[in-house]
Amino acid sequence: MIGFVATIYFARTVGAEALGIYSVILALVSWLILGGWQGVGGAMRKRISEGESQGEFLVAGIISTMFLTLLVILPFLLFREYIESYVGEFGSYIGVSIIWFIILLLIVRLGFSILSTTLHGQNSVHLAGFLQP
Repeated sequence: MIGFVATIYFARTVGAEALGIYSVILALVSWLILGGWQGVGGAMRKRISEGESQGEFLVAGIISTMFLTLLVILPFLLFREYIESYVGEFGSYIGVSIIWFIILLLIVRLGFSILSTTLHGQNSVHLAGFLQP
């Protein structure tokens, strides 16, 4: 419900072009998360929930996620011009390249995924649910 109301508000406040750029950015980040996460979350949740060596599995999951994220980010940086032209006029709104903004969003989302998965693995689903919105 909050997302629906926020979409209407932002469409009227910032306009259709900015909302379209925002949607494309979110779609790109969602696709990149697939490459940076690659089943690591399910493995982390299962191993952490077993209760033995939880810290070791957490560190292994973080390192695996960082490695996969680097594998996703490097080609993204190589094709920077294509990504910037695909997204559109992001540079006219903010003076930062869209690539850095997308990478920042990707890192934040993956960090949240690691936190949420860890909480699920420790049977703290109530905390993970509270952080979701």
